[in-house]
This record gives sequence, C-alpha cells and structure tokens, in this order.
Amino acid sequence: NFLFNENTVLCRQAYQFNGTNSVGAILQMNTTGVVLDCNGAYIVGNGSTGSRPAMFIKHNTTIKNCNFWNYSNNIATSNSAIGGVNILNNNFTHFRGTNLRAIRLDNISNSVYANNIIGDFISNSDSSESVYGIVLLGRPNIRNMIVENNTIKGLYANAGGTAAIGMYIQNNDNLPIDTVSNVTVTGNIIQNLSSITALNGRGISHLGVNSTFQRNNLSDIDGGGIISYGDYNYFYNNTIINISQGIIVDYTPIGGVSRLSSHNIIRQNNLLNNTAYGIYAINVSNLTISFNNITNGNSSIYVLNGNNINVLYNNITNCYDNMTVFIERDDGIEQQNISVIGNRIINSGGITIRNASYVYFINNTIDNPLDTLSSPGYNIGVLFNGVPVMQHVLIQGNNISNVALPSGSGGRGILISSLNYFLTASRDSVNNVTIINNVIKNATFSGISFIGKNVNISNNNITYSLKGIAVGGNGINYIYKNFINNASYGILIGESAYNIPTYNYSAIDNVIPNASMYGISLYNSTNSSFISNVVNGSHIGLFLNHSGNNSFVSNNFTSFKVGVSEVNSYMANYYYSNNLSNIGIYDYAFGSVELYSDGQINKETIAWFRNQLNNLSGNPFDNIVVGGKRVAVNSSGLPPQWNSSANISLNNIGCSFFNIYYNTTYMTSYANIK
Repeated sequence: NFLFNENTVLCRQAYQFNGTNSVGAILQMNTTGVVLDCNGAYIVGNGSTGSRPAMFIKHNTTIKNCNFWNYSNNIATSNSAIGGVNILNNNFTHFRGTNLRAIRLDNISNSVYANNIIGDFISNSDSSESVYGIVLLGRPNIRNMIVENNTIKGLYANAGGTAAIGMYIQNNDNLPIDTVSNVTVTGNIIQNLSSITALNGRGISHLGVNSTFQRNNLSDIDGGGIISYGDYNYFYNNTIINISQGIIVDYTPIGGVSRLSSHNIIRQNNLLNNTAYGIYAINVSNLTISFNNITNGNSSIYVLNGNNINVLYNNITNCYDNMTVFIERDDGIEQQNISVIGNRIINSGGITIRNASYVYFINNTIDNPLDTLSSPGYNIGVLFNGVPVMQHVLIQGNNISNVALPSGSGGRGILISSLNYFLTASRDSVNNVTIINNVIKNATFSGISFIGKNVNISNNNITYSLKGIAVGGNGINYIYKNFINNASYGILIGESAYNIPTYNYSAIDNVIPNASMYGISLYNSTNSSFISNVVNGSHIGLFLNHSGNNSFVSNNFTSFKVGVSEVNSYMANYYYSNNLSNIGIYDYAFGSVELYSDGQINKETIAWFRNQLNNLSGNPFDNIVVGGKRVAVNSSGLPPQWNSSANISLNNIGCSFFNIYYNTTYMTSYANIK
C-alpha cells in the first residue's frame, strides 16, 4: 500500500498500482488534514481490486486533479465519522468488473464533491452489485454535504436485476430518515445510464430530509431521473430529458413500515420527452408542484394517495397520455385539500381528480386536450370522479377549449360524476360542487356534465357544444346566469341516456341563444324551478319528458318551431307569465304548445282543451299557432297533463288536430278557437 502522511503533489505521469493485496486500500491517507494534488497524474489500476477501494481517506482530506483509470472501487472511507473532505476536479473513467463506484463515503459531513468527471463504467455480467457514480451512505449520518458541477456519463449495469445509478444518497440501515440531511446537489450533469434490465437506470436516488436538488441536467436515462424518499426536500430548476420518469417523490419505508413523504417542493423544472411520467408522487402529503415546464411526454403529473397537494402554474404541452395530470387515491381513503391553480395545458391530455374532498380547481387553461389512448372516443378536459367520494369542490375561472372528437361520447369540457352513477348512493357521493366563471368553447359533446347533488353552476360561458349544461341527481342545485351559445341542447336536467331521477334544480337568468334542438330539456325531473331564462333557437324551446311538478316563471322563448313540448307528463307542470314570441308552425308536427302521450282522444278532451285555451290569462302571445300531432289523454279520458291555470294569453289562436279519434271515428279536422 502507498501511504500519505503529509500534503503531496504528484508528478504529472501515470502511476500503476496492481492492487494484489487482499485487504485495505491501495492508497491511504495515513493521517488527517492531508491534501493530495495529483497535478493531472493518472492512477492506473488493473481492474482487479474487487470490493477493495483504490483510496481510503480520513478527516479533513482533499483529493484533487487526479485521473483514476481502470479501477472498480475508488475513493472510500471506513465507517468512522469524518468531515471536511473535498474531492475536486478528478476524473474516474474506464471502470470494469464488479462493485463499480467512483466515490463511496460513509458517515460523512461538511464536505464538498465538485467538478469531478465519472464515466465509462460497465459491470460484469455475473456481478451482483449495481453500478454507481457517487455513493453517500449514512451509517449512521450524512449531513451538510455539497455535490456540485460533477459530470457522470455512461454507466451500464450488465447483470440482470442490477441498476445503473448516478448518485446514491441514502441510509441503508433502517435508521431514522433525518440521519441524511442538508445535502445540496447542484449543477451536475448525469447522462446515459442504463441496465440490461429495462428501466433500471437512476440519475439520483435519495432518502433524507432538508435537501436541495437544483440546476442539474439529466438525460438519456433508462428509468428515473431524480428519485427521492423523504421530507422537506426542494427540487428546483433541473432539466430532465429522455427519461422514463422525470422526478419521483415516493413514500419512505423505514424499518419495514411505510410512511408518507411530506413537505416537498418541485418547482421550475424542465422535463422533456419523458416517456412515462414527468413528475410522479406516491403516498405524499403537503406536496407542491409549481412552475414546471413539461413537454413532449406521456403523463406529465401523477399523484397517488396524497393529502394537501398543490399543483400550481405549471406549463404542460404536447403530452400525449389521456390524463396529463392525474391526482387520485386507490386505497379507499379520500384525499383532502387538493389545489390545482393557474396551470396551462396545451395539446395534451386533460386533468383527472378522483376520490377527493376540498378541491380547488381555479384559473387553469386547457386547450385541445388529446383523445385518450386507453379508451379512444372519450376525450375530457377535466374529470372529477367520485370513487368513492368527490365533495366540497370549487371550479372557478378556468378556460377550456377545443375538446373535440369526430365521433363518440367524448368531447366533454368538465365532467363530474361517480363511476357508477346509476346507483343512488354512488351519485350522492358527489356533493357540494361549485362551478363558476368558467369559459368553455368547442367541447363537442358537452360543456359541463354533472351527476350528483348540491351543485351551483353559475356565470359560465359555454359556446359550440352539443350540450351546454347537462345535470342529473338531487339536492339543492342552482344553474344561474350562464351564457350558453350555439349548443344543440342548452340546459338538460336529467339526461335521458342515464334515466336518473333528477329534482330540486333552480335555473335562473340563464341566456341560451341559438339552441338548434332544445333550449331547456327535462327528463324524469320533478320539483324544479325555471325563472327568467331567455332562450332562442329553432326547434323546441322547452321540452319535458316524463317530468312533472316543475314551475316555469317569466321565461322568454323565441323563434322556435315549438315553444313548449310535454311528453308523458305524470304530474302537472306550472307555467306563470312566460313569454313566447315568433313561434311558428312549420309542418303538422310543430306548434307553440305540443301535448301528447299514449292514449285516445275523445270529444270531451277536445272540449276541455278548447275551454283551457279560452280561459288562459297573463302575458299575451301574438300570432301563435297551438297544435301538435296528437292531443291525448290516458285511457280513462282525463284531460291532458298540462296545468289548467297556466298564465298564458293567446290571441287569434289557430288550433289544428291531426290523426285524432273523435267519437271513436278516425278523422282529420281543423278547428279555430277564439
């Protein structure tokens, strides 16, 4: 062995050390406080040192300007606590064999590793050890370390089940997590790490607390970029390119017991071309993901089983998975306090939040979310999925556009429901939701879809959707002052496709111009109120199917073929002071009021209908034609289920009946009712 007892400067030449001894290091610091300046000299091994390090160092040692070549295990310490170590401006290259690592230091503090170059490491195919660049192992402590401006390139693990790891900063002995603390890793370049086992490359693997990872550049790693287990760690301004998973924050298995990783911040990182996840976090609490740029990847942000999660002001573009941001729990416990604010997501998948309460989704921009890869034809801007719960949700000030599909049931701007909304208990798990001041444009299937209870949908601007607002469920619900333009169906209360009993909705002061099919539609709906809505369109202003005991007050329906159409109403609906104008009859099927069900017509029914028209009062409707295909009653001959006291006045009424039964004789007739 070669011993250093004092500060030494080597001549600039190659020094060959064969390393034939079975114990100890080849080069050893024999005392503390030694500076070894290799002055560019080469320390050359024969690759046969195995687990023996090339150099053992002690307290307050500096190693600089050395070129280590053809070793397997280089600078190391014993398990005795040391500090004040500086490893600077060294090259570690062409390592072959087993147990490959450039620097391994245990139980160390207050030290600096800077400007070193590590690369061209290839392990033997029979090696049981992974390949490492820098190893800081807390036995028991690693504290107050600086690892900066190092370059690690070209590590390859050639044995099955082993990994290639650029930096390994952990405690391996199940000690408390805070035994690794205050480590700063900054300005490093880590590239081209891979293993014969797929996805077993890791740029930085860390377990500890109060550590900072900033301005590092990681690329072309077959696996994870930065993987951290711990608390109060800060990931800032790193660039991560061409890696399966960019930044991973995971739970911490200490002593065989898993615990949440908490109070970590992932901020202002650049993640490009990452094929699985840009940012992946599992079993976390108090996590903030903010101001990151994520481009050309798969799923950009995935958070599983967390509480107190903040996803803020991230910029996400061209990420092609169906749900670019996914926040959920899969353990049956609801996550709480989820804030998704100010994010910009362009040409990427949408956002899914599942099984959560106290959710704040505010001021996000989502443009052209892509079709799902796993379920094509079901494109969604934002999905809130109550499995098993979704409650106390605020969705405010978001801009969602171009949620488009050529076909299928996709193209939804905002969808909030439980997974199995046909079950009452499952529907009720979606509760206390506020959707206000959002702008939704070109969502081909629906602007806002909600199935649950106790929702407030107010002051939203929805344009160019098949369905503007579609809701189902119960509770105390408000649809207030929304502007819905160029929708085939403006507001749908209880979609027929779901056959969900829907009640206790109040739709007030909504403006619905250019509704090409139904302005307002009710299916299987009761006990709802519609007040002062302004609806303009071309087909039917108000359509009711299997709906009763609803109130319509001071609404304005204009330019429809049919003003009001009721089908199979099982209870009376109530109309007060509504205004129908410019309602025309275009063929025998259309008029301003259309009443029909499955039953026969008799002369008493016609007399009753004539009497109701003659006794209507309220705001006048000029030049109105009242008619329909069938004016019908049930088999007992009772009057049509249309409220007899509706406050409507009709002047110069024409009433046409087609295909009716009168005195059991089929006839076609026309009657004028004054």
